[in-house]
Amino acid sequence: MTLADAGYLSLVLALIASVYGAVAITVGLRIQAPPLLSSGRNAMFMVALLLVVASGVLAYSFLDRDFGVRYVTLHSNQSMPLRYVISAFYAGQEGSLLYWATLLGIFGAGAVLLTRRVYSSIMPHVTAIILGSLVFFIGVLVFFSNPLERLPAVMPDGRGLNPLLQDPGMLVHPPMLLAGYVSWTIPFAIVIGALISNRSGIEWARAVRTPTLIAWTIQSIGLILGGWWAYHVLGWGGYWGWDPVENVAFLPWLTGTAFLHSIMVVERRGKLKVWSISLIITTFALSIFGTFIVRSGILSSVHSFAESAVGPLFLAFFVVAVGGSVALLIWRLPRLQDEEGFEALASRESGFLLNNLLLVSIAFATFWGTIYPMISETLGNERITVGAPFYLKVNGPLFLALAVLMGVGPLLAWRRTSGSSLQRNFRIPVGVAFAVTAFGYVMLNDLVSSLAFAACAFVVASITLEYVRGTRVRRRNTGDSYPKAVGGLVSRDRRRYGGYLVHLSIIVMGVGIIASTAFQQNREVNLEPGETVDIGDYTLTYLGTVTNQGIGKQVVASRLLVQRGNDIVGEAIPLTQYYAGFEAQPTSRVSVLSNWREDIYVYQAGVSPTSATFSIFLNPLISLLWVGAALMVLSILISGWPERQRVSGLAPAGPLPAKGDAAPVRS
Repeated sequence: MTLADAGYLSLVLALIASVYGAVAITVGLRIQAPPLLSSGRNAMFMVALLLVVASGVLAYSFLDRDFGVRYVTLHSNQSMPLRYVISAFYAGQEGSLLYWATLLGIFGAGAVLLTRRVYSSIMPHVTAIILGSLVFFIGVLVFFSNPLERLPAVMPDGRGLNPLLQDPGMLVHPPMLLAGYVSWTIPFAIVIGALISNRSGIEWARAVRTPTLIAWTIQSIGLILGGWWAYHVLGWGGYWGWDPVENVAFLPWLTGTAFLHSIMVVERRGKLKVWSISLIITTFALSIFGTFIVRSGILSSVHSFAESAVGPLFLAFFVVAVGGSVALLIWRLPRLQDEEGFEALASRESGFLLNNLLLVSIAFATFWGTIYPMISETLGNERITVGAPFYLKVNGPLFLALAVLMGVGPLLAWRRTSGSSLQRNFRIPVGVAFAVTAFGYVMLNDLVSSLAFAACAFVVASITLEYVRGTRVRRRNTGDSYPKAVGGLVSRDRRRYGGYLVHLSIIVMGVGIIASTAFQQNREVNLEPGETVDIGDYTLTYLGTVTNQGIGKQVVASRLLVQRGNDIVGEAIPLTQYYAGFEAQPTSRVSVLSNWREDIYVYQAGVSPTSATFSIFLNPLISLLWVGAALMVLSILISGWPERQRVSGLAPAGPLPAKGDAAPVRS
């Protein structure tokens, strides 16, 4: 038996263990048999271990350059650097599915290990749902998409990785984005487990918050890394092109963001239960839909590298999972009534609901724009391309309204906000917004951009006002200095004030997005050595092109001297690379010179013996996008940092409830 055969055996055993675990827990719940529940729970740990073993075997096969393994031969070769050999693990269909299954096994085992004693009434159901999902993914690996399949003979070398994937972005973006897709399974399983176990109170909202925040964070980082990668490689001068694969990755983030906000209302007021459950079902469904779109090949995308015949299997899984979840929700509707209706339009819960409606509207518009070309072609018409102008025209106003609402929410009270409070709370933020609008219009002569910047200023002003008021109260009560009072304020209520920091970081990103979209400058030029081109305050002088032969690739690099007035800013060196075996698929490496004001972005579009063609962009304030992203991750850590749990807020371990009984909800 070869090492690859041992890895495949691990997959087979993992499939058996996952089937056993799901069945054992189901039967154990049915006949009230705690030993079966314990056995099924232990199967979850065994599945995770076996999947790690199988992944370890595939990783070792890549590192050992075992070209007797079909997947290794297709996605690596002897000349590839080690870092890209490692990233080739998830570059294709089989490896990415194994990565997905392994992560789901690890996440599932972690969820069971950390929460089995806290939410014991729903965790058996949660474990069974995760194991059921694993049955599908491992089954696909075992029967349809074996990553450890051996060739009849060992090849002398492999084909190599797609040149576009031989980039540092490949080391971080795909694994993080796939992890984001996978991680939504855990909050979905918790909510569905609560429905199955007939826990109709708010216990599930408490249980699901941390897994949801983790999933949202991973998905956010994956999207940001994808934008960074596209910005430095694809050469269009931007970071988000509303490509179909980008869109399907964005969809679960939108609905997941809505869910993250709606469960706050469930936990605080006992409202929006059905809406929140519908959102997490939708988010999970969209994560599977995204995988189906990428794997089926039915939509054309610059990001698709792993098309195969497993698309119909994902479609079937999608239909079963969504259909079963919706049927379960309908069955439990009588027990999911909200505790009371909304008391006033001017209330924080109303603000959260409007926030949700805007996010879902953006998701629907994006979803429709993504699938419309497919529908048009199916109906017999030619395939219509839906590009960035459509999304900007439809989603732009919705994003603007959403930004304003980020500033409105903190100024509203739960239940009802009085007229005097509204006047007092909104006076300063609205004044700031009007001032920024007027100043922006005078300086920029662009009303739309001025309104967008004003919306950002409104959010900053409202959150700052909340911090100022909270700090004053804390100083009055404790006598702390201002820095200590601010730190104590955040420490005392991380969810609230840490959440405000997340909103502020998103606004920082928003300013960068608005500026770089509305005021980007672009020049397309063909230059001979010694010729210059002006863009903004900069002058670029073409110095010439050189060709270097590297290991497994040929590099064509141009040099451009960048000056601002008489000062030399630096040298831009855009590249075109031709990989052995992929000569018809040259890849580009953009040269970016950055400062806090703007980026000088140079893409080499073509080279001839006497000249070179360049696409040059000036992107103002784009650095704020990356700075805001880093601040967002830091803010999420602050917001989600574990606090000491109050015993009264948890559901302790205890005997199984009698069949048909609803466990009491502790609050």
